[in-house]
Amino acid sequence: VIDVKITPDIIHSYPVGIAFSIKNKKGQDLIVGDTFKQNIIFSKDGLYKVTFSMKNYLVPGEYYLVASLETREVQLPSYVDYIEGAHYFKVGSNNVYYGMLDVPMVVSVNQFT
Repeated sequence: VIDVKITPDIIHSYPVGIAFSIKNKKGQDLIVGDTFKQNIIFSKDGLYKVTFSMKNYLVPGEYYLVASLETREVQLPSYVDYIEGAHYFKVGSNNVYYGMLDVPMVVSVNQFT
């Protein structure tokens, strides 16, 4: 769960949305989310708490969170606020993984004769 709070002093002059990224130690974006995909844009004065919820597909390692308030009047975001390293965390497990994410999948086998 990722919680972001928006205060009135930030949004009174901007229509903004929230975006986040979970990055590995190399700075690679592994998981990215934003409010723009759901057409949630904050343009009124007010205090908001935005929550992003998802399952953890990260393999063991060290990661950090990037959070941003941004406008997207054009395709590239314009940052109102950008917080690199908003939170640092580790994922642990006794299992061995060979990729960057442990995404659930269905495996089917058909034998041909």
